Order: sequence, then C-alpha cells, then structure tokens
Amino acid sequence: MKQSALSLTSFLTLAAAMFAPAIAHAVNGPAPAPGVYVIEATLAPILLDGTFPLAMETEAGAVPGTLAVTTNLKGELAGTLGLSGRTHVVTGKVSSTSKGWRVSMTAIDGPSKITFFGSFTGQSVDGTTKGKGDVADGRGTFTIDVSTAKPQIAMIVATLTPGTKGALGGTATLTAGGDPLALKVSGKPGKTFKLTLSTKGFKFTGKGAGPFSWTCAGFGADVAGANLPLEAVPAPSGLAYDTASAVYEEEEPIAANAPTTIMPRFTAFAVQPALPPGLTLNAVTGVVSGMPGFEIAAAPYVVTATNPAGSTQVALTVAVRPNHARSFATDTDPRDDDDLRHFLRRTQWGVRTAELNALRSGGLDPYLDAMLVFPASTQADTNAAPLLTTTTDPNGLFPSGTAIARWWTSILVESPAPFQETLAFFWHDHFGVSSASFDGSESRWVVSHVNLLRQKGNGNLRTLLLDVSRDAAMLKFLDGIQSTKSKPNENFAREFWELYTLGVDNGYTQADIIEASRAWTGYRETYDAATGLQNLVLDLNSRHDAGAKSILGSSIPAQNATDDFAAVVDITLQNGKVAEFITKKLFEYFCYDTPPQALIDDMAANLRANNYELTPFLRTLFRSEAFFSKKSRRTLVKSPVEFALGFLRSTGLRPTTSSTTAPAFDVASLDTNLSSMAQRPTQPPTVDGWPSGE
Repeated sequence: MKQSALSLTSFLTLAAAMFAPAIAHAVNGPAPAPGVYVIEATLAPILLDGTFPLAMETEAGAVPGTLAVTTNLKGELAGTLGLSGRTHVVTGKVSSTSKGWRVSMTAIDGPSKITFFGSFTGQSVDGTTKGKGDVADGRGTFTIDVSTAKPQIAMIVATLTPGTKGALGGTATLTAGGDPLALKVSGKPGKTFKLTLSTKGFKFTGKGAGPFSWTCAGFGADVAGANLPLEAVPAPSGLAYDTASAVYEEEEPIAANAPTTIMPRFTAFAVQPALPPGLTLNAVTGVVSGMPGFEIAAAPYVVTATNPAGSTQVALTVAVRPNHARSFATDTDPRDDDDLRHFLRRTQWGVRTAELNALRSGGLDPYLDAMLVFPASTQADTNAAPLLTTTTDPNGLFPSGTAIARWWTSILVESPAPFQETLAFFWHDHFGVSSASFDGSESRWVVSHVNLLRQKGNGNLRTLLLDVSRDAAMLKFLDGIQSTKSKPNENFAREFWELYTLGVDNGYTQADIIEASRAWTGYRETYDAATGLQNLVLDLNSRHDAGAKSILGSSIPAQNATDDFAAVVDITLQNGKVAEFITKKLFEYFCYDTPPQALIDDMAANLRANNYELTPFLRTLFRSEAFFSKKSRRTLVKSPVEFALGFLRSTGLRPTTSSTTAPAFDVASLDTNLSSMAQRPTQPPTVDGWPSGE
C-alpha cells in the first residue's frame, strides 16, 4: 500500500521567496518549459546513515552499543554494531508502509547472532531483539537514538531540454544520502504530460496537465502525493564581493571576503587562476579566507558562480603585502579612532577624552611631537612635593620609602605629560633600583634617580647610560661605592652588560667583567655629621684604579684625572649590540613580544643613525607599521601599575579621603593596593625589575 501522508516540497520555500523575481511561475500548461527544476520528496522521517547509540535490554541485563550503518537505494542497511567490545557485521532493511517506518536487521559476530525488529517513534527506533550466543542470548528489547539523524530526502535536480514532438529530455541527479546519482529523464507529451526520473532502485513519476500528481519509490519507501508545482531554478547573476580589490598582509589571518549577492540553489564557486598560497575560495559559499603565505604583487582573479541553470563571473584583485608587524616603515594608512585609542593605551596607559579629541582634531604627528618634549616640572610635581616632607623634615631630605613611592605614584596618576611618566617607568623597570636598599641618610638619592629617568628618558642613550652609572642611587644599589682599586666589585660591571646594554652572555666574557669592574671604581660615600646626610664623592687618590684596562677588545689608557665611566660606555656602544638590545626592549614594552630579527636590525640602525638620540627613534616607532599592526593590538598583558593607573587616567576616578573642605586624592589607598599587587613604584623586587607578560 502506498503512503500518501508523507510531505513533498517543490524548491525551497525560503529560496523561492528570495528569488521570486527570477523564478518562473508554476507550470500551467501540459508540460514544463525547458529549464532546471528541483524536486524534494520526503521518503522517510529519518535517514539511517551515520553512527547512533544503541541500547539493549536482555535477560542478562543492559548491553550498550554503537551502530554505524548506511542505507542504499533499495533500503538495504549495511554496517557494524559494537557490543561488549566486539564488532558485529550488520545487514538489514528499512521500509515505509501504511503502518509507519520500520527497520529490520541482523548483527553477526561468529557464534553471536542478534536480530532486530523495530519502528520509528519520535527520536528513536524501538523494538524487540532475538539473540543467540554469548553477547545477547534470548529475547529482549532495543532502542536506537536517532535524534541526530536527518530526514530521508530525495533531492532531485533535473535539467529539462526540448526533444521532438513536444517531448522533454535532459539530465537529472539524485541525492538522498551518499554521492549524487544520475537519473534517466523522460518527458512524454499528451493530454496528460508524464515526467519520469529513474535509476536502478529509484523512480519518480509525475503526471498532469498542470500541477502534478506523483509517485516516488526508493530507499525502502513507496510514497505518493498530488499538486506538485514545478518551479524553475534561476541561473546565478550579479555576482559581487564585499571587497573587489583587497590587499592582505602575509602571515596574518584575513577578514573573510564574501559575496554580497545571494546566489540561487546549487551554485558552486571556482576561481582562476589559483589564489595566492594560504588563501582559499570556499566552493559552496564563495567566501575567500585564510592566511597568505608570502608577499605577492597585485593580480586579477576571476570567480565563477555556476549552477545547472548557468553561471556568472566577477573579477577580484588580490595583493599580499609584507607583514606590517615586521615593518619599521611609517604607516601611511588613514588613522581611525581604533588607531588613536591604541596609541594612547600604549603610550599613556589609558585613553582620556581630552587626548583623544586632541588627536582627532590635530592629527598624530603634531601630537606626537609635543608628547616627546618633556617639561622640567608640572603642577603634578608641585602637588606631589609635600608627600616627601614632614614637619621635622620640611625640605624632604630624609623621605621614607613609603613617602617616595606615594610621591611618584601621585605624579604617575596626575601628570599632564603622561608619556613622560610611562617612559620613565620603563627605565625604572629596566634599571631596577629599589628604595628598600636605602636608609634615611641616602633615601633622597632615589628621588633624584627617579627624576633623572623622568627628565632624560627621551634624550641621548649614551648620556642616560653615563648619568645612571654615576647616579648616587645606582652606585649605592649595585655596590659601586664599595668598589675600590684594591678590591673592585663586579656587581655593576656584570649588570651593566647583562641587564642594561647587551643582554645575558651577549658579546662579553668574564675577563671583560673583571676588567670593567676596575674601570667602575672611584666613588665613595661621605657622612656629613652636621646634616646627617650621606654624600657622594669621586676619590681619585684612594679609590680609582688609574691603570690601563682592556674591555670588549678595546683599551682604556691609564689616567687618574677622572673616572673611566665614559670610556666604558663609549666602548660598549662602539663594540656591542646596544642598539639592538635597547630598541628590542622598548619595542616589547610598547608593541608585542619577540619581534623578528630583521625588525630589530632596522630599529637598531635607526637609533645608531640618530647618534643614539631616543626621541627620533620613539617618533619613528610610534608612527611605524609595526606599532599599528594587528599583531600589536591588545596582545600585551598589563602589569598592576599599568592596569590600575590606566583605569584612573582613563576614567578620571580617584580613591578619595574626606576632608573639611573637599575630598582629596587618597594616594595612600592606591599605594596600599599596588603594594598588595606586588608592584609598588620605586620598589622593584629584583635588579631585573618586575616580571612581565603572562
């Protein structure tokens, strides 16, 4: 008995609505016009083609299993059933009758044989079993979970062409699980037109002088219906893309470039010639995506969209440029708000409305030029100065470690020149001097050290290295005041190269360290009993080693007129890769970790060409393609200081204390929280500063 309750749809309802202007009207005459047509016949509520959980209940208990099967045109099942660690070979049959959709199958593994008889009931196939052997002996029940199975749809795409005496021929394909199959096409004229599409094991027949009555048999189903209005599938047309001319960066994932025109059903996409390596065209959606492998000049490509009814083409131009993340060249792309916010986040730890508006109105270059000029003092300095003083120390000559930390923290938050403080904090982390190493008679040296970094951090690198080397705080911190000609101390000599200029084991030897420690001699502390302060003096007679030295392959002549600090700095700059080391570290602070060597070489060349002046280097860095590259965006992990101070700068919010007049900025509360997060300004944990990144 044929089942008439199962559904049949002509074309896709949604697609028909989308393409209504381009789709032929339903057939009203004795035969459809030549063209491409779609028929969708639901043969069964599910298609047993895949892997499904199977559960058995036997006299011995529950037996879980996994069924993996396919269904052919005749409705025959084949596959395997895994039970109790054993694999059974499965054969069987599915059928659609007036009583519903049924399945019968046999699973055999050696002496184990189980038969299954069941029917579809919602999300499962349920029935009874009969088994013999050691896996599921006797009678029982089973359930196959088919909730993931799709309906059994006979999808027919027919291309009808005119024949003789009103007949139609052509080609057709059937897809109903598995690979598409070719169908024979026959359209017979007469009072009632008859269309037959068939292959061995499958047959569709439509009859009528307008909407068809139809029958369809295959995959174990035998179904029928009426009122089938055949609708033609239009050919693709008007193909266009989001971006007709695209320039991509090598080794950067691209934003998907998709067709802007919705294509008719069964449209497939192809491109000629092949896209650059790493880029692909999705044959189903037409979307171009991927990651280009290397640089390629702009070239034309033609994308063709084809379905059985015809095709359309569009030209694309694709180029692959060098990766901006590796380029120190000036970025010439127009600046948008995302660029400007990125610039402010990196250079000022936050985005304040006033700075963003200034960038929008005046442009990056004028803003950058002004930003790189550091004021000698600001209102923030004036406001913070009282934090260093007490009633018994009105001149701030004996500030505590807490007072020093809160003094600079206040300036870090309130400075109208935030890049000055951001860069000074980089140098503070780089040189790693901690106030925890100083007693009250020396603590003012830490204030001077911070101000040195704040005032000269954008100046000449040679000058900065020399000034830091002679700085009282550094001489105290790394035992320079303990280094004498009779007993030179190696601490500063080692860290000067290892941490400050070259990197660990990068171009120097232990013999160089020994010789440099002789050169870093000459200074000592003197105590002023009247003031209670320690002072620093150069003692050429008893401290300075006046003999000749040899470091990094160069000689320092014997002399006793001054220290040898300038000679060591100059030899290091001349013979070592200081520019590479410093520019890489600055780049990683402002852009992203581990830049490629070619970029480091370009940056180092820039610094050397500018005679180690840092301002021209920083100006080039903050205008570079690398700085504004995708890789540089939101890839750095913020430190506690960057996060907390950036939040306060961006929002204008402050922790406050109540007073008799108005709430005041509670820098003590902020200092306490930064201390709890282990990043208190002026107190790095090691000579190497704070750990960074993840």
